[in-house]
Amino acid sequence: MITKNNMSTLTRKSLINSLLVGVVFAISLALPSGFGYITLALIVLVLVLWKFFFDVDLKLPVMLEKSKFLILPILFNLGSLYLTTLFFQTFAKGLISLAVVIANYYLWVALRKVHNLSDRAAILHRNVLIVVSFMTVFLGSTTIFRLFMLLNTSASRGWYQLLLTISIFLLFYVVSYFLTWENGANDDIKKLRPYNIVNSLLGAEVAWISSVWIVNYPVIAIQEKANLGGTPLPAVLLAIIFYFLWGIIFHKLDYSLTRRVLTEYIFVAILFITVLLVTARWLPTF
Repeated sequence: MITKNNMSTLTRKSLINSLLVGVVFAISLALPSGFGYITLALIVLVLVLWKFFFDVDLKLPVMLEKSKFLILPILFNLGSLYLTTLFFQTFAKGLISLAVVIANYYLWVALRKVHNLSDRAAILHRNVLIVVSFMTVFLGSTTIFRLFMLLNTSASRGWYQLLLTISIFLLFYVVSYFLTWENGANDDIKKLRPYNIVNSLLGAEVAWISSVWIVNYPVIAIQEKANLGGTPLPAVLLAIIFYFLWGIIFHKLDYSLTRRVLTEYIFVAILFITVLLVTARWLPTF
């Protein structure tokens, strides 16, 4: 049972966590040249917040058990931090940072809610985590493909493609694993593991195929083709695919997977993918 006092404490702690993350983002705006150190500082900060927010004992079994609550804060914030580097306008970076601070508040609140098994069924907090998970897949995929585009060379292309494929597989799997657990399937984790693995393999296969010909989306101006403007199209595509695949698992968990539901998911996925393929400018960026 959550009392008003506990709720107030939860609100205060979540607010402090989100503001501390906001401080790191503010520093990144002021010191863009120190992005590597800022990334490291963000990782350390999230680890510290996770440790105290969830009262994690520094014992390996306990840390492994509560590591599921670390997945979204780490991946979401790292992806958001990298997203700010894609914009040259300080105002746009500031808006993204503000949105991240607000999202972090609701993220920490929702994570703490589901930390208590009796609260896991709360629809609002469950939906918050689902939305943040989809955003995490998009942000993570964007970061992975951007790094691939920047580091890839013809001499080592095969190795970078392999690393890209493995990274997308892991991203799909850890987020899907968290959502499976968070939606009350703790007892069926092993039973649903093949679904998560298959979904992750599909995401990895799409990533591998997409790495052969990468375009950015959207491309507003002609000159943006030369400076990597926009988001890698495969990142948007993978977010849609993850939405489709996880939607199937979610309805299977909820025992509501019917032919009509499956048809609706297929229709929405095909519609968005078609819009992307038709409106994209199919020119290589490297």
